[in-house]
Amino acid sequence: MRGSPVPDQFHYLNQSGCYRVDRIDDLNDFNDTVNAMDTMGISMEDQKEVFRLCFAILYLGNIEFTQNEKDEARVSNRDGTWQPTTGNRPPSFAAWPSY
Repeated sequence: MRGSPVPDQFHYLNQSGCYRVDRIDDLNDFNDTVNAMDTMGISMEDQKEVFRLCFAILYLGNIEFTQNEKDEARVSNRDGTWQPTTGNRPPSFAAWPSY
């Protein structure tokens, strides 16, 4: 997946600091998941939507909230720092995953 953000850029994934487990093959597991969706008759377009939704959830996990003086929540990192980047440009939701 050329140009995809890496796990340490996502709050939901970077809490342990462990991104690899020797006995787990992430690529193989991903391919097994795609094959299972194919077997179940899930179209390629629907599969892409599932992955886009997962990706969006990961991005939403990077949004930080603070409480204001009115006891209301507001986004504290409105400058876009919640959104990981790939190089110098934001990632394209439409292009992920590119398998």
